[in-house]
Amino acid sequence: MEKKLIFNYLILIILGISSFFLSVFAHNKPLLLISFTILIILRYLLILFIFKILTKKDFEFFKEVLNPKKMAQYLKTEIKENTKDK
Repeated sequence: MEKKLIFNYLILIILGISSFFLSVFAHNKPLLLISFTILIILRYLLILFIFKILTKKDFEFFKEVLNPKKMAQYLKTEIKENTKDK
């Protein structure tokens, strides 16, 4: 597990340095900066997936968490429960 963590930090450092240099060129262009940010995040996730640090189970978890319908249902139930308690 420790090797995976070190490898993860190494990837983060490399991508952080590359994103810094990309942001220097794109600092006056917000759309370009946003697209570079999205590409860097996707590249990071892809590298983690290729080296089996990030699994399909993790992707399913993120998909579940980012599902807007389920999040709305969760918020409604939480609000209902909080109003009943008062």
